[in-house]
Amino acid sequence: MPNYLKMPQKQQILALLALGWSYRRIEAETGVRRETVGRYDRQRQANAAKTFPGSESSSSTAVEGTPPLDTANPAKTFAGSAPKAATTFPGSVPPVRFAAAAYRDAITEKLDAGLTLQRVWQDLVEEFGYGASYESVKRYARTLAPRRRAVGVFHVAPGAEAQVDFFRGAPTLDAPTGQWRRPWVFRMTLGHSRHGYEEAVWDQRLETFLRLHERAFRDLGGVPLVVRHDNLKAAVVRACLYDPDSHEVYLAFAAHWGFTPLPTQPREFLPAPQGDLGPQLEGGGGTIDAPPPAAERSQRP
Repeated sequence: MPNYLKMPQKQQILALLALGWSYRRIEAETGVRRETVGRYDRQRQANAAKTFPGSESSSSTAVEGTPPLDTANPAKTFAGSAPKAATTFPGSVPPVRFAAAAYRDAITEKLDAGLTLQRVWQDLVEEFGYGASYESVKRYARTLAPRRRAVGVFHVAPGAEAQVDFFRGAPTLDAPTGQWRRPWVFRMTLGHSRHGYEEAVWDQRLETFLRLHERAFRDLGGVPLVVRHDNLKAAVVRACLYDPDSHEVYLAFAAHWGFTPLPTQPREFLPAPQGDLGPQLEGGGGTIDAPPPAAERSQRP
């Protein structure tokens, strides 16, 4: 007794046969044996061969007024009919996407004050009777553009101050050793124009520190009056929070070039944004090739 396929699989086989697929291909794609596919193909051809005088095609049905089986039933349309537009009224506005959008100013103010989203949601509930969930505030907060705040900005006259510091650079191949190392990047930034000089080195020795100063002065085109530095080992002999002891060699070097070294005093700086690889004294910034404005260059040789 032959096996009979279920109706969905039978319709699938008939559809593939109508596309002109071979028995072998249908067996490979569906897992149905070629003998079974051939039996359904012979039945399909036998049904298609039954025609009567006056019939239009084999796909037509015997009942008058019914559409063909292989054609879709089109939608009923009438002359002059048009799609029904949404009902609108004068002064109506589309609904807002976020329930928290009505409290944008309050949310922005609280986020700028450093409050967490949990605290912002609680304040909205207490102060404005906010009825939506905490997740709605989180989703809306993601759409707000973060405001960048300057970190430790010094407002000085042109040529008055510069800040120097080291920070870690990206992993770099050390050619002599063939190893990947993270170099130290020296940066000197002018306090007024924010022009800067950067150079990557492998150490923070005193000799290297002084050579970097000289190259920065030549690149920037002058010597600032004051050079602020952190508690660097090359500039400070004894690190102290309020009264560090500067290195004698560095003091002699500063007297030769005509600038005053000034260790950075602790202040209430705003926290730097996460992921910022630039120095913390001036904020980020890249090396520039153009010299700073002439007004910021020192007049001393």
